[in-house]
Amino acid sequence: MNRDFVLRLSGVRYRCTPQFLPVDEFDPLARLFLEVLKYETNVSRLVRAFGLEPRVVEDVLGDLVRRNRARLVVQNGVKELRLVSESSPIVVHRAGEAFDVWQDSATGIVLPADLVDHLESGGGGASHELTGLVPLVDSFLQAPDAQLIECLLRCDSQLMERRQSFSLLDRLTDRYRVRPQTICVPGSEAQLQDQVIPQLTADGIPAWVTRVWSVSLRRIAFSRGNEMAFHLAATTDAEGVRLVSRWRARAHLDAWRDAVDAFLQQLPPPMSGFELRTVREKQAPLAGHLLSVAHVELLEHARADRDMRWIAPVLDRSHDWVVVVVPWEGAITGVHELLDERARADKPVPSNLLLIVPPTVRARLDGLDSELQRVVGPTRFVSVLVREWPHGGPAVVLGDWSEIRLRHAPQTHTLRMTGANLANEFLGILQALPDTHQQGHEHELSRELLRRLRVRRDTMRSHEEARLGEGPDARPIIVAIDGLRAFTERLVNAVVDPELLMRKQIEELQTVDSHKIDRSRPLVEQLPFLGEERDELAYNLSLTPASPWALWTRLGASDLLPTLAAVLTEPNRRPVEGQILILGSRLDEDLLTSEITAVIAHAVEVRGWQVTLVCSSGSGSTREAAEKARTTLKALVPSPRLRVLLPYQPVPLHALVMDDAVFLCFSDWLAVAACSEASGLHFGLAIESYPLAKRLWSWVQE
Repeated sequence: MNRDFVLRLSGVRYRCTPQFLPVDEFDPLARLFLEVLKYETNVSRLVRAFGLEPRVVEDVLGDLVRRNRARLVVQNGVKELRLVSESSPIVVHRAGEAFDVWQDSATGIVLPADLVDHLESGGGGASHELTGLVPLVDSFLQAPDAQLIECLLRCDSQLMERRQSFSLLDRLTDRYRVRPQTICVPGSEAQLQDQVIPQLTADGIPAWVTRVWSVSLRRIAFSRGNEMAFHLAATTDAEGVRLVSRWRARAHLDAWRDAVDAFLQQLPPPMSGFELRTVREKQAPLAGHLLSVAHVELLEHARADRDMRWIAPVLDRSHDWVVVVVPWEGAITGVHELLDERARADKPVPSNLLLIVPPTVRARLDGLDSELQRVVGPTRFVSVLVREWPHGGPAVVLGDWSEIRLRHAPQTHTLRMTGANLANEFLGILQALPDTHQQGHEHELSRELLRRLRVRRDTMRSHEEARLGEGPDARPIIVAIDGLRAFTERLVNAVVDPELLMRKQIEELQTVDSHKIDRSRPLVEQLPFLGEERDELAYNLSLTPASPWALWTRLGASDLLPTLAAVLTEPNRRPVEGQILILGSRLDEDLLTSEITAVIAHAVEVRGWQVTLVCSSGSGSTREAAEKARTTLKALVPSPRLRVLLPYQPVPLHALVMDDAVFLCFSDWLAVAACSEASGLHFGLAIESYPLAKRLWSWVQE
C-alpha cells in the first residue's frame, strides 16, 4: 500500500549575473590576422593589405594586443606588431541577464529558481524533512563557480545548448541573497520486503536531483540499518538499467531518435517550432556527452617509491598553474626531488604550483612551502593547502593544459586522461574539497586561490581530434555533431516552410512527387528523405570513439552505492552469463558484509556469472588479514566461478569492470559498501572504453 507525503525542503533564493566566454576566442578575421602576423609584422602594410577600412584593421590588431596575443614594437619610426609566444591570453567575459537560483539548505543542490517556484505553495499529507546531512555544495555565496555551474548545466537545457553552440558559462558574479524559500516536493512510500521505501515524484525537477533527495531521505530512515542492504533490496530492474547503461551515448541517442520519430509521425504535422522542444531537449545531452569525450590511457608504473616523474609531462605543458594532490608522505618527497631536478636542468615550471595535502600528513609539512619556494625561485609561487581527501584516494596532478594523471599507490600504473570537460570536472572537485583544518585570513586566501583557477582556453577544442568509428566509416566527432545540428535545422524548415523543402528535394533528388503539404498525413510520409537522414545520422552517432578516446560521466557521492548495487545485481537482469571484475586496495573481513557476500553468491551459483575479486595484500599483518578474509569468503561461496586474488603489488585502479564499462571509485568500492554513511568526499567516474576494460583484465591475467 502506497502512502503519499510531502518533503519540506528549506532553502534560500539567490540572484547572480552569468559571465560567458565565447567558444571561439577570436572571430574569423582576428584568426586570419593571427596567421598573417607569422609572415608580415609591419603595421602600415597590414592596414593596406586587405582592402578593408583602416579603422576595421586597427580595431582587430588592437584587440590582439589587448588580449595579450601580440605586442606593438616601435623602432626607428617603424611600427611592428609581433606575436607573443607562450602567452596567457586575457579572457574577456560577456555578461548575461541576471537570474535567480534556489539552493537546498540540506543537500546544497543548486537549481534554477523557475524549476521550484511551482512547489512553493505546499501540499497536503504527512511531511518529512532532511536533517543532519553534510551539504554536497557549499553556500551559494562562497561555492566555487565550477561546482555551481556543473549543477546548473545538468538542470537547464538552454544553458547546455548555449554551451554547445557559441558560449561557455564561466562565472557567476554579483551573487546576493534574495529571500528564504521553502518548497514541498510530493512523494510516496512503497512497501518492499518489509521495508518502507520513500520515492519522490516532482514535475519539472531533474531526475538526478529527486534521486539525491530520495537517497538522502532513505539514509535518514535507515540510519540504524545497513545502507548497502537497502540499495540491494530497493534497486528495481528499471533503476539498475539506468545506473548501468543509461549514462552511455547509446541511451542518449535512443532518446533523441524516439523524439525525432514522434515529431515526424505527429498528426496533424507540426505547425510551430515550439513542437521541436522535445527533440532539442534530447539533443542537448547527446551532443554534450559526445563533446565531453576524453583521451583515456593506462600507463606503466614507475620503478621507485618516491619517483614522481609521472607528473612531469603535466608540468611541461602547463603554463599558469598545476595542482598536485599528494596523499602520502613519499609523494611529497618525490615532488620536492622532481622540482629540484627540474630546477637544476633549467626545465620549465608553471607560474603557480599548488600542493593539496590531506590532514593525515599535515604534521610533516612544517616549512615545506618555503623550501619548495626556494627550489622554484622567486618568479614562481608555491602554496601548500590542507584539504580533506578520500581514504585510499589517488595522487592526482592537474594542469591548465587539461591533462589529468592519477595513481593510487607508489609502484602502480598511472591513469592519463585528457579533455577540457573532464579537466573542468576534476577542477570543480578539487575546488569543492572541505578545508575545515584552516581558518582565518590564510583560509580565505587559499579558497580564493583555488577558485580563480581556469583551464586554458586553447585546450577547449581538444575533442576535435577525436573520431567516431575506425576505418572507412571513421569521422571526427565535431563533424557528427555538426550533422546533428544541421538535421535539427532541417526539421525547423520542415515546420516553417515544408513546401520549400519539398521543392528543393524534388530538384535535387527527385524523391517527392508533389510539393504541396497534406495536413492529414505525417511528415515522415511526405518527406521520406528526413527519415533516411535520421537513420544515417543515428548510425554515425552510434559508432564507438576510436581508441584511446572514451566517453565518460561523473559518479557523485550519492551515485556510488546505487551503482555498486546495480552492477552486482546485473546478472539478475540478463539471460546470458557474464563477468564482473572488482579491483580494490585491501580485503578485510570487516568489508565482506553479509549483503555483499549474498549477492556475489547468487551471481556465481544461481546465475552462472564469473566474479573476480582482486585486492592488494601487502605484507605482514595486512597479508594475514587478507588471507583470512579470502578463506572466509571462499567458505561461504565455494563456487569455482568466484576467484579471489591477492597480489603483492597494488591494483592499477579501484574499479568495477563489466563488458566495456569501467566504474572508477577514487576511494575503494568495498570500503564504500561497508561504510554506514556515504561521505561527500567519495566520487568516481563511469568510463565507456573497451580498451581500458581489456587492459585491466589483462593485468589480472598477468
